[in-house]
Amino acid sequence: MRLLDAIHPFDYNHSMHIETEAKIKVGDLHAIEARLRELGAVWKNRRIELDCFYDTPERDLPKAGVGLRIRRETDHLSQTRTILCLK
Repeated sequence: MRLLDAIHPFDYNHSMHIETEAKIKVGDLHAIEARLRELGAVWKNRRIELDCFYDTPERDLPKAGVGLRIRRETDHLSQTRTILCLK
């Protein structure tokens, strides 16, 4: 069975949500943090994410507009959770 064949049988209409994300390279972290404080933002917690991306040798997933990863998150209390993410 091909990887895509194993992924696509699921009905995603009931479990997917729309996600908007912007990734911006930060040159001066302290300036960004200061500006966020000026705007009233407060630090809530820290989370470390480790992402492992998967694909076929033929790169079938990106060709199909799909990304597959396993993410391991560790929070500020050192509690971890593992998430399989298909985008």
